[in-house]
Amino acid sequence: MCIRDRSRHKNPYSQSLENIDIKTFVSILNILDISQEKSTFTIYFWLRQQWYNPSVQFYFLKENYLLNNKYATMLVEDFDHEDDNPNFVSVPIIMPNLTFLHLDDTPLNTFEEEVYVKRLTKPIMHEDYFRMDNYKSAGERYRGSENPYIKDSLHQAEFTCSFDNIKNYPFGFQNCSFEFILIKTTARLVEGNITYQGPTEVGQYIIDKWFLSCGEAEEMKVEGCPDCKPISPCKVTVRMSRNLLSVIVITFVPPFLLNVLNQASVYLKGESKYDLIITVNITIMMVLASIYVSVSGSLQSTPDIKPVELYLVFNLLYPFFVIIFK
Repeated sequence: MCIRDRSRHKNPYSQSLENIDIKTFVSILNILDISQEKSTFTIYFWLRQQWYNPSVQFYFLKENYLLNNKYATMLVEDFDHEDDNPNFVSVPIIMPNLTFLHLDDTPLNTFEEEVYVKRLTKPIMHEDYFRMDNYKSAGERYRGSENPYIKDSLHQAEFTCSFDNIKNYPFGFQNCSFEFILIKTTARLVEGNITYQGPTEVGQYIIDKWFLSCGEAEEMKVEGCPDCKPISPCKVTVRMSRNLLSVIVITFVPPFLLNVLNQASVYLKGESKYDLIITVNITIMMVLASIYVSVSGSLQSTPDIKPVELYLVFNLLYPFFVIIFK
């Protein structure tokens, strides 16, 4: 239970999150899937929001903040009650609600959500603490401006990923990200820290680093509307690279070996060697064409030709010219 300061010149129901900084912490527990074909990545993550609300006070906070999970409402003095003895009514505490961007067709799954209050300071003991006939005898009091709310939640979601560096496949780093924002409030998201607890390799990708950025760094202004409030999301980004050994073995080695066999057929002797060379090269061209279509179809379309496509086209042209010149 938390009690707001008794004041006749303030509306006790006006408590809100206006102009409050909400510090955000993210822990990526696992990457469940990275799909290059669907342009998505699926993660399992934990999210913490921490903020101070100076408009509330708390009583009898326990040292273990996990036991202080009954503060979703607060008691405020009823201004319509004119009796000398104060009358209190229960009012819900306004909590920050996040909206996630870049979600795929599947909705966000929230497995758990809990709100706590963390005791950071010593209690304020009122002078009438030992009186039983006074509302001030409630005892240990803690200011909301010094002891923060903590909102923990556990989620799983599939987000879209543009694979913005796909044009350099299979080289370079690839970034995937998602964003979340606060709506209908002037509260501000402030970046805390981000951690990753999953494996370093997921499929053909090697997870390099995670980034969390909030505030002015990610602020977006609405063009053509100078009076509109800027959109200020928090952005979570994963930087990853591909396992080059895996890509080389699967994509680059087979065309090379096929063209080695193709070149070896040129040195065959006999009356029917030309028929044999043409047959071998046509067969190899069909196999190389299927490899090209398979690899190119698994990558996002870009206006630029990718390095792997240049390599496959070269391997495809080689048996073609062998047939022409023989």
